[in-house]
Amino acid sequence: IQLLGGGEPADSDGDGMPDAWELANGLDPFANDAGGDADGDGITNLQEYQHGLNPQVADPWPEITILWPQDGQEI
Repeated sequence: IQLLGGGEPADSDGDGMPDAWELANGLDPFANDAGGDADGDGITNLQEYQHGLNPQVADPWPEITILWPQDGQEI
């Protein structure tokens, strides 16, 4: 694992996740596993990296409830 010319961390497989992060989190830095889901939580490995999560520990997506006013109600 090496730094590239611009100081960017190496990404040997070009999957958007630095080799060092993949190694530290039990992924293969030489296989494009960005779309995989190592912990089966529905969040891809790349999304886990982008959000600072652990790809080996299942994390639930936050639930969002959208409320719409009913006729005659004000917000």
